[in-house]
Amino acid sequence: MNKSKDKPRNGNPPLYACHMVATATRQIAKLYAADLRRLNVSFPQFQVLAALASKDGQNPGALAAWLSANGSSMTDLLDQLEEQGLIERRADVEDRRAIRVYLTTKGRARQREGRSIVDRFNYELAAKLTRQELQAFRKVIAAIRDLTGEEPRDG
Repeated sequence: MNKSKDKPRNGNPPLYACHMVATATRQIAKLYAADLRRLNVSFPQFQVLAALASKDGQNPGALAAWLSANGSSMTDLLDQLEEQGLIERRADVEDRRAIRVYLTTKGRARQREGRSIVDRFNYELAAKLTRQELQAFRKVIAAIRDLTGEEPRDG
């Protein structure tokens, strides 16, 4: 680790932001897991459904990038969702060698049910924070995106 970056800034100790964000992400996934289990989907499966609800007809590579998943993990997720009838894979009309992934009617309904779980969490979290704290939170997330080069995304 670069020692100069590990020094306190403005008299504050280093944040260890990576650990904090990773821990919070695991805690949120665990919280969602119980409710999503009722819908017979895992948190990563729900993330795929949410990505497709945002932009249907994506290719598996774009979905993997959106979820920061590797190709084989994405293939497994898509296989599981397809077995449940929540998504379908179709040949790309412009390049028959390529595959596009689409939500089925059942998948769109399941995504909406899952979205209500996510919305409930977001409302409960927002109720615990002031407007200024929410603005500061958004600023921190934007700074992380800037550092990582990730594009903003909903979900």
